[in-house]
Amino acid sequence: MNNRGFTLIELLAVVVILGVLIIIAFPKYVKALEKSRASGAVAVLGTLARSQSRFRFQTGAFTNDVADLDISIKDEADNSFATGSSFEDKFFTFEVSDDEDNPISTATRKGVSGEEQYVLTVNYDEGRIICTPEDHYVCKYIGVNN
Repeated sequence: MNNRGFTLIELLAVVVILGVLIIIAFPKYVKALEKSRASGAVAVLGTLARSQSRFRFQTGAFTNDVADLDISIKDEADNSFATGSSFEDKFFTFEVSDDEDNPISTATRKGVSGEEQYVLTVNYDEGRIICTPEDHYVCKYIGVNN
């Protein structure tokens, strides 16, 4: 009798091998996804810093209203262009400051808590982006604290 097909042992071996591959690959995929999201936030903060510098050059002061800047950023919270001192995208809440002593914008990661939480901060005068906590894997990856 010539039976064609796979035995139960062969099928179980394939399932075990696929399970091990998924266990190894999935965390790396999630980290890569988070790193790309952080890179997008770094780009937005850089744009805010450059625009704030131009605004200060023209007016002599910073603004805390994104609508005053020469950029248009979409606010995902209400699907309009950003106005005021804070706006959101899908993954971050951005806040803009006009404090002359500490002129910064921040991007706080939404939807995560505890050890997964991190904040990106840009100082307009220095143009330098800082990520906290420094030992977070995203902070290490994007290398903004160096």
